[in-house]
Amino acid sequence: MSDPGREWLERLLSRARRRHLLGGLLDALAGALVTGAAGAALAHPGAGGVAVAAVCGALAGAGARWAVGWRWPRVVDLARHLDAGVAAAEWSAELLVARPETLPLLARLQRERIVRLVAEWGEPALPRRTWSGPLLRALAAAALAAVWLAVLRPGAVGGRPTAAVPAAAPIAPIASAAIKAVRVEVDPPRYTGLPPHFVDGWRVRAEEGARVAFRIELAGAADRAVLRFGEEDQALARGADGAWRTERRGRQSELYALRVFARGREVLRGPLARLEVVRDQPPVLEVLHPAPLTLVSSAAPGTLDLEVAAHDDYAVAGVEAQLVLARGRGEQVRFRELKRSLLPRPGGRFAARLDLAALGLAADVEIFLRFEARDNREPEPGRTRSATLRIRMPTAEERPSAALAAGIALPAALAMFRSERQIILDTERLLRDQPHLGAAELQRRAQDIGFDQHALRLRYGALLGEEVESGLAVEAAEAEVAAARAARDSAGGAAASTPAPGSAAAPSANAHPGAGGGGSAADLAARLPAGMVHMHDSAESATFLPEALRREMREILAAMWDAEGRLRGVDPRGALPFEERALRQLKDVQQRSRVYVAKVGSEAPEVDPARRLTGDLAAVRGQRAALAAPGSDPLRMAFAWAESACGATSAPLLAPGVRGAAEQALERAALAGDDEALRALAAWRAAVHPGCREAQAVGAALWRLLPPPPPPIARAAGER
Repeated sequence: MSDPGREWLERLLSRARRRHLLGGLLDALAGALVTGAAGAALAHPGAGGVAVAAVCGALAGAGARWAVGWRWPRVVDLARHLDAGVAAAEWSAELLVARPETLPLLARLQRERIVRLVAEWGEPALPRRTWSGPLLRALAAAALAAVWLAVLRPGAVGGRPTAAVPAAAPIAPIASAAIKAVRVEVDPPRYTGLPPHFVDGWRVRAEEGARVAFRIELAGAADRAVLRFGEEDQALARGADGAWRTERRGRQSELYALRVFARGREVLRGPLARLEVVRDQPPVLEVLHPAPLTLVSSAAPGTLDLEVAAHDDYAVAGVEAQLVLARGRGEQVRFRELKRSLLPRPGGRFAARLDLAALGLAADVEIFLRFEARDNREPEPGRTRSATLRIRMPTAEERPSAALAAGIALPAALAMFRSERQIILDTERLLRDQPHLGAAELQRRAQDIGFDQHALRLRYGALLGEEVESGLAVEAAEAEVAAARAARDSAGGAAASTPAPGSAAAPSANAHPGAGGGGSAADLAARLPAGMVHMHDSAESATFLPEALRREMREILAAMWDAEGRLRGVDPRGALPFEERALRQLKDVQQRSRVYVAKVGSEAPEVDPARRLTGDLAAVRGQRAALAAPGSDPLRMAFAWAESACGATSAPLLAPGVRGAAEQALERAALAGDDEALRALAAWRAAVHPGCREAQAVGAALWRLLPPPPPPIARAAGER
């Protein structure tokens, strides 16, 4: 049973393969014409030599075609081309390659649909540059061969033999130069203690300040040779043995290349290489003792041990302690500087001991200590300093109290108040642990939570002006006032008019100020002579709060009071509802007491009536396009050129500024140790007209140097 879809695809594949084969023959013909004409015009090898040159050129042309990636067309490649070039294929042309019985149901239905559309497609266009490019190259090769045979071949002008024109003076050809051997001697600085070492080749690794001696042997004619370091040319001198020599001091990493000249012309250029200079790093210093702050007893200052660990890439010359003694307080401070050398110990450690009493450490003296390590680099050693440490005697506030010295345990974190939410969490944890706790432990934990509730209640009570616990201070004041009044009445003979104790007019010493008939501190003050009573700030006038907020705060304090009473009575389950009520009311007060203020400059722009409800999004699209458009980054422009150089017949010229920026980026990467960037830079500079191979190398090296693209604009929820 015939398959029209597969038959149509195979006919199209045969056509593509014929065109591919024709292109290969044309490339082989172009190579044969060029090499054969060049051999016949320049070297006169005879018919056999011309044929051999033509065959070699044909093989080179065909091989070049395969080298640049022209593969033999396959069914899969043709299907991908149809998917990309024919819209009706709907990216399903690969289904024509498979057999229908091997496909699932949906794929089989799609394949049948594509087969029905085959007749409508006709003959789609095959991939471009299949044979048109090779045809142009063959025509150009034929024209070039004709020019060579007509112009360069001696004795042939217009195809007819002519008499040889004697030259005024024969010019001897310049023999090509070649590099026979390269040997580099690296002599490190004396302070490193490293012996000299030799390097065979161009890549040199030297220590900072090392003497780098180059010895290069050349073959062929050479009048002058230089090593180009960046934009600087360093000349080489020819010795008695014929070798070229020069020396350079390693100061920084550089790229260099050899250039050889003969008769004023450059006849040889060496590969681009890297002279890598290893920097001398400063010492690494670590303070082991003392601590950043050292408090010394005032009774006996004694001594203080100093110890540090120091390491260097070559050697540590020494470590010293720099001390600054500050004596005095306020503006009357005098300073004195001292230095103490530390003695080396095994394992890269240095130690010393300070006599604090001899240094004069006292209560008004503070010592600032800093360590400094130095290596043996010449002429200027590398130095590393530590952070500044302090040594002093503790002040009276920092000295431990007698109670702490005697071992009296003080309640921890008295100044810290737990939140109501934390009290609830502690109560819930106590309820979970209650079945596993003894009576004593349960009582202790409940009392602790009750104390936290008590402290939090007093803290919120201070917002209402309660400086002490409610009731105690007022009752004590009333008792004192009652006693004073009784004494005054008895002294003045007014005992008969004084109400009997216990009557409604006599305040009781233990009566609550809010009880009926008990009176209040304000009433007592009103009945006493002026100047005898000083009223402290009351809870009603201590703070300026609205009455509704005061009422709710009193409810919160009442809930906390009830929770505290049940916790004191070891009833955590009964305290939990009151704790939760207090928390809910606290959050309600917080939400209602918030103030919302409009931000400065929040006025919205005026609405344009002409554009309202028109659906015009031109300005929005313009802004998005401006945000999405890439910036004029030279590296990205150079990378885009490298990507397009292989796809076009003739790569576009790269702007000098863009090329310079790309070369600088590649040079920095090469100096940092990137071998791929070094090879790409060398190939790019060596080629007069960079081609596809150089562009690919440059693009691969630039890809790793490109900054990451900016993140896409995040769309809001529901935005389309």
